[in-house]
Amino acid sequence: EDCHEGDEVAEDATLLPLARDVAAALGSAGKDYKIQLNLKSVGFQQVGCGAGGYGVYELAKFCHGGVVQLHITPYGPSIMDIMPMYIILEREESTDLRSSWSKSIAAFQYIGPRVLEGFIYQGAFFSYHHFAELRERYDEVMLNYSLACKYMCKRRRQGFHDEFASPPTDLASLKRFLETGRRGRDQRKTNRRLAQIQRRVKHLARMIQTTMNDHKKKTNEAPLGVILYFEGLDCSGKSSTGNLIRDALLQAGYEVGIVQYNRPPTPEEKLHSWMDRFQSPIQTKSNTKEVFDCEGQKTAKLTNSQMNTHKALIWDRGPAGDFVYGSLATASEETRQERYREFLEFDRSCQKNNIFFCKLLSLTDRDAISRTLGKRLAHRKICQDLHIWLDSSCGGTPHRREGLDEIDYHIDPTDFAAFNSYNRNLSKFVKFAKNTDILPPSDDDGCGVFQNPWVMVSTARRHPARLALIKTFEKQLRAFQMRKHHRFCKYPKNSTKKGTAFTEENNRDIYKFEGKWKRAIRTCLFFIGIAALYWYYLNTKIDFF
Repeated sequence: EDCHEGDEVAEDATLLPLARDVAAALGSAGKDYKIQLNLKSVGFQQVGCGAGGYGVYELAKFCHGGVVQLHITPYGPSIMDIMPMYIILEREESTDLRSSWSKSIAAFQYIGPRVLEGFIYQGAFFSYHHFAELRERYDEVMLNYSLACKYMCKRRRQGFHDEFASPPTDLASLKRFLETGRRGRDQRKTNRRLAQIQRRVKHLARMIQTTMNDHKKKTNEAPLGVILYFEGLDCSGKSSTGNLIRDALLQAGYEVGIVQYNRPPTPEEKLHSWMDRFQSPIQTKSNTKEVFDCEGQKTAKLTNSQMNTHKALIWDRGPAGDFVYGSLATASEETRQERYREFLEFDRSCQKNNIFFCKLLSLTDRDAISRTLGKRLAHRKICQDLHIWLDSSCGGTPHRREGLDEIDYHIDPTDFAAFNSYNRNLSKFVKFAKNTDILPPSDDDGCGVFQNPWVMVSTARRHPARLALIKTFEKQLRAFQMRKHHRFCKYPKNSTKKGTAFTEENNRDIYKFEGKWKRAIRTCLFFIGIAALYWYYLNTKIDFF
């Protein structure tokens, strides 16, 4: 478990799957009069009710024996005009339901508590702790929004006409607008962090640009193409964190496009090989189609000339998503192994064509996901005000605005369904990464193949994760440029079997002493202070009488 709070329940608890089934049923109920009908599909029958929306339901035939009672009541205030529900699942064993003598000796394995409590919101089951995280983050953003509106009115009265004196129109401007409603010290902390990240991004961009413009040695070590593959759990911040690498590539002069693979393959794509539908930034012998159509998506470009030879492409989701959300989630083991080999062959072909295939897997815990859900719910609530705010200037006629649509589509019911399936989705992503971590040995490789391991990004704490990602990307890019000499490009000993294994760095001792001198100085100053206080105590006579 990622959380060690006292109200947490182990994943193998018997009542936990039932609680998530109840959450899914209530999430699809919509209006109150459908609650009884939807719970009946799970097997619950209403046996009682009370004041304040309280209801009691009973499941007579529980798979692990006994009777399960469901106590449910609304828990206000509402979030996005949807009322959370507080539930209690209680397993009752006192009722004798044996219809034959064989059931009296049957052994049912039951794990976990007899009573399970929690909250249900939009089809997801939250423990006390996780719902508190969601609610606290939602209220915090709404408070910042209220204070930012006051600040906006104050600036307009003072005659300022900057972006903070008018309502935001997209997600980026909304984040900057909400920042004005925070406390001054929190704003300064955020500004310091942003400045630190921008310095790292500029440093990375200069490093890439230096290798691109190295004409003295008549070499060009920078890869001609870069694929940034963003994969990971929903609400894990993979786009906001990975886009820092995109910004560095843009500043360095790469032509950057984006394509999303969050939909199943079309019937035409199913007629070809599985990896054929995943585009490459440059045309190769095996890829001759136009690569920047992006399925109707707009692309962000920053080029020094129309004939730029360095191109990058961002994959928002990709092959691993088929193993978690697509048809490969239920495929046979033989089919999965075949898809693993196709993915690795694509990775190998990218290296042969001087394309750096950067695989980023964003992972986080459920505490961080709960906070992100609360933040995005608040953004969507604010977006309702922004629609009214901006449409009022057009006589009240509703208009479609792409910037506000971006805020609306930033969260949907699938995010809550993914929260229910957190552990299952996490294990599937990790399994895919294990089987495609490094390239297996090949007779055609020689000694200059970059093994290209996955970059695991823990986004539970966003700022350290972003700094570590920039540093890791720079290391991997240098390793890609020096394929024949870097330690990532040497296979482990006894690696003759087909398949892949984890990449293990043996030379990590050089990083053990980074920052140790700072801790030594702080320790010395601490003991010097203790000694000074002791000396002051010995040489000062204090008479209390």
